[in-house]
Amino acid sequence: MGYSNGYVTVDNYDWYINQLYLQYKSSGKKINSENMKELYIDLLWENIQFYDKLAKDILGRSPKHVLLLHENEIAALYLGNLIDRVRSKGWKIISPVEAYQDPLAGVNHDLPFSKQGRVASVAHYNGVDEKLLRHKNENVDYIKKIFEDYNIVEN
Repeated sequence: MGYSNGYVTVDNYDWYINQLYLQYKSSGKKINSENMKELYIDLLWENIQFYDKLAKDILGRSPKHVLLLHENEIAALYLGNLIDRVRSKGWKIISPVEAYQDPLAGVNHDLPFSKQGRVASVAHYNGVDEKLLRHKNENVDYIKKIFEDYNIVEN
């Protein structure tokens, strides 16, 4: 049938950003939409940069990246803005078909570390310590603090 395993190269906690956003919104708290947009874009862009640097360090190149995004309210609100940021930094949005033509798709050795995506798995396979394979913002406590730092909830 032509099926193959899908993978991502850039992991993130967009699901938790959305969870906190909905939690505050449903509690009746006023959300600063502009600050929320900036937080979302900044955190995801940081993850893109982190996994791209890891790929360059491990693979010696930047692969055709696949960004993990969950279908949720926060993505619906700000995905267009994230795309604008990515493009403003000189990156190009490509189709999954094009992304999966990257040689990274052919990496089929046993990857026991399957968290954080294909780049992190290859890095782990090559001896990189697990602690170095996750960006600092892939942590619920960190994201809670960032919500405060960005003044997401208006007083």
